[in-house]
Amino acid sequence: MKSKFYVVLLMLSLYACSDEDFLTPTLETNEATNIAQNDVQLNGTLTSKGSNEILELGFEISLDAAELANGNGEKITIIQQLNSLPFDFSATADQLEPNKEYFFRAYAKSGDIEVYGDILSYITLE
Repeated sequence: MKSKFYVVLLMLSLYACSDEDFLTPTLETNEATNIAQNDVQLNGTLTSKGSNEILELGFEISLDAAELANGNGEKITIIQQLNSLPFDFSATADQLEPNKEYFFRAYAKSGDIEVYGDILSYITLE
């Protein structure tokens, strides 16, 4: 009877450790800056890298908020060395149409997981 108890206890502790010890990255989408007719600077902050290495960091952008929320935006991936946290990052989106509202959000990929910041918007100049 004791051996069954130890096996169950071991299985429970392994399950609890694998779920509790895994942390997802956290990040914020910050306001767009340097808004022009055909380009804009997108800004974000990685506040925690989570349990795994960050494989991708960047932004998704779209003219359609619903498309973006479904993960169908155009990705702008940034390859930068991650220094200390919080880590501010930015990218320029170009070849945009004048006087259009664009939606964007920051994203990070860690292992098999992608996490996203809030969706924000801006309007390009005429």
